[in-house]
Amino acid sequence: MVIVLMLLVSCKSKNNSKSQVDKKAWFSQELNSKLLDYQNLYPLPIDNKRKKSGLYVYIVSFYKTHSDTMVTIKRAADGIYLSGWNLILGVYQNNQLAPTIIRDTSSFYSKRFINKMISDSLSLKQFQPIEGAAYPESFPPVYEYKVENDRLLLNRIDTVWNQW
Repeated sequence: MVIVLMLLVSCKSKNNSKSQVDKKAWFSQELNSKLLDYQNLYPLPIDNKRKKSGLYVYIVSFYKTHSDTMVTIKRAADGIYLSGWNLILGVYQNNQLAPTIIRDTSSFYSKRFINKMISDSLSLKQFQPIEGAAYPESFPPVYEYKVENDRLLLNRIDTVWNQW
């Protein structure tokens, strides 16, 4: 009887710790995996000259096209322009995730993919471009996904430059 009770308590504590980990996740598993895959394919530059001259950040944008909810993921070397978006969240960053910012409209299309909203205007300011400054590169490919049943389905990869 004591052994059964210990097993029940042990299983319960493992389940509680798993749910606590899940609650701490910033993004849904779906968005997190797409974002990490993209960041692995197009990492931040390690060349000090390029790294120091850019405002590198990953930008995830949620928007509506016709009746479809769309998501783009891109890496920008010129920071983030804050105008034109109703909701800007971030900066999200940890030992796995490079600096990432979420943009959305007033309809909050990202709500099914964002578990924790971070809105730190001081952190965001460090990624605002300086007017008149030259930034080191064009854009790596932009990945566009269509949202279907809480899944992100790759719609297209827009390659606007071939050197990143």
